[in-house]
Amino acid sequence: MTQLTLEHSNSSSTAVGCAAAGVLVVDDDGHFRQLARCLLECEGIRVLEAEGGHKAIDCLKAHERDIDCVIVDLVLPDDDGMEVIRQIKSDLPGAKIIAVSGVATAALDLRISRHLGADATLSKKEIELLPGLLENLLRS
Repeated sequence: MTQLTLEHSNSSSTAVGCAAAGVLVVDDDGHFRQLARCLLECEGIRVLEAEGGHKAIDCLKAHERDIDCVIVDLVLPDDDGMEVIRQIKSDLPGAKIIAVSGVATAALDLRISRHLGADATLSKKEIELLPGLLENLLRS
């Protein structure tokens, strides 16, 4: 069963250009979501989470005004991450999307995700780069 966590940070620190930004992290890996949440909340970014694609779409519809960027894993149990990206761009053309993958052979999939509408890509091995990538994306 897919679970949606709607928790907001009360962190007082802010990243330049990202203050009060809202991000939806879509990933079935709870450890990755927790790490992304920690990195982003330390920068003052509000974080919502969804374990799968269906819950992510529901969350986007319910919280559209609160979400500035969606971080989408390309491998999800209930939906293909590429399909989630395509659907987000279809429903919310202005949405910013970062595609992520931890699969060793993900380079091609990450490049393809850019053609489907992802604004940026990131290997999960480089998670420490996420706050800076998000800041640059939201400034553009």
